[in-house]
Amino acid sequence: MKKIVGLAFTLIIAALILTACSLQPEATPTQAPTQPPSEPEPEPSAPPSISGNFHIRIELICTTDWANLQIVNHEHVLSTGIVSVSGDPTKYEATRGGIGLGQTINSSMEGGQVGIIVDYELAAQAGEEDLAFLLEKGNLNGCTVMVYHLVGGDYQLVYEAEHQGVVGGEGLNPFEFVLDLNSMTPVAVVGPPDRCDYFKGLDFSIVVLSILPEDTSVTLYTKFPEDVIGLGDGLDDGMAWDYYATLGGIDSIECYTYKDQLYRGRLYCGFPMPKRFQDTSQPFAQMVNGCDEPIYEIPYLSLLVEWPEVVSAPVCGPVPDLICGDEFKNWCTCTGGQYLCLPPPFGASCYKPKK
Repeated sequence: MKKIVGLAFTLIIAALILTACSLQPEATPTQAPTQPPSEPEPEPSAPPSISGNFHIRIELICTTDWANLQIVNHEHVLSTGIVSVSGDPTKYEATRGGIGLGQTINSSMEGGQVGIIVDYELAAQAGEEDLAFLLEKGNLNGCTVMVYHLVGGDYQLVYEAEHQGVVGGEGLNPFEFVLDLNSMTPVAVVGPPDRCDYFKGLDFSIVVLSILPEDTSVTLYTKFPEDVIGLGDGLDDGMAWDYYATLGGIDSIECYTYKDQLYRGRLYCGFPMPKRFQDTSQPFAQMVNGCDEPIYEIPYLSLLVEWPEVVSAPVCGPVPDLICGDEFKNWCTCTGGQYLCLPPPFGASCYKPKK
């Protein structure tokens, strides 16, 4: 019995020793020193993306005989469509590269007006650069171009320019402009200063050169003070001086000066002379680039024709009004030769000129 108790005691002691050996404390892991977290490197900012296509409307109105409005960088034009045409054009077209418009020279000389409205859709990539335009036209009269932007279902005017007169010597009369499609406002261009103040208080006079019955044009000149700017003397503001005028609503063909001292201070302007202007008074206005209002104007300028003296009674006649009226022809044939055909108030008859 004692042996059994002793053996049991020995086993208990051995178990306690083994348990003590197995209960060793666990090692605590060492933490690295705390550091502030590093922020990720910022990615380079990409240029803002342009979502959606551009929709613009172009309106071209002309009194000249021909005009071409080119979209210089038209590679992103997706589609085009003519909205309307006005007047009586002999030519009109709209392509992805631009707009063409024309009328007869006679219509242009009479002050006829033609117009066209065209819608364009451009891909979003078109906004990566300015949209460039080139307007070329004939020497007669001028054109107005307007550009609209489609916003919320409505077209809003974002650009308007008027191109008049003769520019350069090649007969193309170029005019360039650009648009920033992202803001839909004209790209800022430094223009000439306001020149209106230069002409306030100056004394002007106007002289109409002789007008004969057969003339289809008329020339007149505005007499400026001799030191007027842009006519050879006076202050130079660093910009070109382009004078032009209107007579009875018709634009001047050209305005020019002579270098001869005898013609100092004179600005000559030539105009088409419709038969309906004969022996009438028409409004006249003189303009210059850099001033948005006429520098000189008169409401009634007399255009009196120098009719030749005639005998008191018609040699033969009367003749139809079609010959001597609005469709005035210089001569009519009667027995014994040709005689001068005069419209009313002479009676629309053939008269013999006095020698």
